[in-house]
Amino acid sequence: MSATLQTSLKDKIRDSVEIPIVTKCCFCFPLRKGLIAFAYVNLMLTLVVTSFLSLYISVIRNSSPTEQADIGSEFARLIVDTVALLIEIVMTITFIVALHKVSYIITSL
Repeated sequence: MSATLQTSLKDKIRDSVEIPIVTKCCFCFPLRKGLIAFAYVNLMLTLVVTSFLSLYISVIRNSSPTEQADIGSEFARLIVDTVALLIEIVMTITFIVALHKVSYIITSL
């Protein structure tokens, strides 16, 4: 009895849910090229934000002790933000390499 119930429930879900087939990125680029372009833009913007954040941290460290005391609580958050951005850079580079490898594997078939 339970096997037929599970099967009918799976059939109902399968019939009621439509999974879209995505072929375009941002409704204008082919999917693979759009994802590669998006990954490169993401990498460039992340690098810019990380460099500005690093410059701001160095300005805080080189400021006077009274100014450092005022911004002391912000300093730890800035370090955590910079580490998170560095992790994002590593993940984006991994994503770009994977996209190019998949492209290479598909064209070699």
